[in-house]
Amino acid sequence: MPRHTIESDGHTIDVVTTGVGPESVSYDGKKESSKFTFFGGDHVMKKEENGQAVQYDVSIRSGLIFGKVTVRKNGQIIYTNR
Repeated sequence: MPRHTIESDGHTIDVVTTGVGPESVSYDGKKESSKFTFFGGDHVMKKEENGQAVQYDVSIRSGLIFGKVTVRKNGQIIYTNR
């Protein structure tokens, strides 16, 4: 299972994908979202960091060989594997 680990302002986001099937998103080691999909899905996490509201949007798209993972923090891309 491909795993993508993203560090953001002292926090860790882990995205686990399988291409087809289960996928999950964790924040600082705690699973925040999981889905079973055929073509990838979207995950949203709302957190508070340093007294500020933060929203992470995680987009997972399946591909024939490799999938695409994009993580946005408050609308700004902080990680993409493409």
